Amino acid sequence: VLGVVMKTLLRLCLLTASTTKGLSMFKMSDVCILLAVMVSFAVTAYLWFNGQKDQGLFTATWVPSILCFGIYFKVLSMKGQRHG
Repeated sequence: VLGVVMKTLLRLCLLTASTTKGLSMFKMSDVCILLAVMVSFAVTAYLWFNGQKDQGLFTATWVPSILCFGIYFKVLSMKGQRHG
């Protein structure tokens, strides 16, 4: 199941690459991070409401973790642009 989710996430990132070119405030990496958050949230909801509450809680911790990594790399990117 996780492999299918990852393949779908990759396809969505590639698909949205063309649509994000017009939006200057979003980079491809931003879109991929947000898609990863949405997928992990959807997996969490699916597991939780299908009675697998422990697995749902485990995947729920992915959402803030992915967002934190995204923010961290965004700050590094902005710092690099300012000094570069």
